[in-house]
Amino acid sequence: MTGPELHFFEIPIYRCPIEKHTREMEKDKHDWLEPLQETKDTAPKSFSNAERWWQDYEWYSWRYNEVVGWLRLFVFGSQIRGELWYTKAKHILPKPKKPMFLRGDVFLTGFNPRQTDTEILTELTAELIKFQKSKRLKGRFLDLECFLSIASSVCWRRLLGFESTGGSGALHT
Repeated sequence: MTGPELHFFEIPIYRCPIEKHTREMEKDKHDWLEPLQETKDTAPKSFSNAERWWQDYEWYSWRYNEVVGWLRLFVFGSQIRGELWYTKAKHILPKPKKPMFLRGDVFLTGFNPRQTDTEILTELTAELIKFQKSKRLKGRFLDLECFLSIASSVCWRRLLGFESTGGSGALHT
């Protein structure tokens, strides 16, 4: 660990789940092409060009483009803290650039040397799920996919300084 705190993971917060974004994109494409439907048979190349234009200039992917905030996880002594970085926009709409600002800690969970890796992970996961359901994230989506895919491989006790690292870091090998 370098210094008093160790940043170890960032979890994106999205404007909406990917399924909602996909539905919105499909509706947008439908609305864009609807006035041109009659040209689909009479001028197929023009219709195809309009489809391609929508795909190239209107469509955008959900991942990274719909992020409205980040939950930054870090170790501070025997605690794991979640620090919220979030846009200041009152109304979050699709597409615009959204600068991020520190909004403070959203949780602070202390652990003790008697806890196992499994107990630490269970408690941390419960805190993340509690935050995901909180009023601060109402209508937003905390994407835990990457965190949960690696969480069971982390030596949480070592990350919190309860065990000597022996130079191998916080991940099991």
